Amino acid sequence: MKKVNLLKTNDAQAWAKEFVKCKRKNKWMLDDIDESLMIAWFANAMAAQEFAEGNELDRLNTLLNPRLWTREMSKAWHKNIPDVLRAFSALREYGK
Repeated sequence: MKKVNLLKTNDAQAWAKEFVKCKRKNKWMLDDIDESLMIAWFANAMAAQEFAEGNELDRLNTLLNPRLWTREMSKAWHKNIPDVLRAFSALREYGK
């Protein structure tokens, strides 16, 4: 089974599956799952979403700011520039 990095996903199903794994691992009973546990779990999920959005914004800012481009990014852009869509596609490869 593939290990999920919860800090890099906002997939609710992935978070739910990991919660169930924690429940089984820690042998939580229904009475163990209270409001404070759920607040902590959901707060972490929300923080992960903000973290993911922040990383995406940083990546987009790098792609759209030529001052932040690497030499390879600059070459890819200039090689494809007559076709702007192709040039942006070439840049996007460096943002992955």
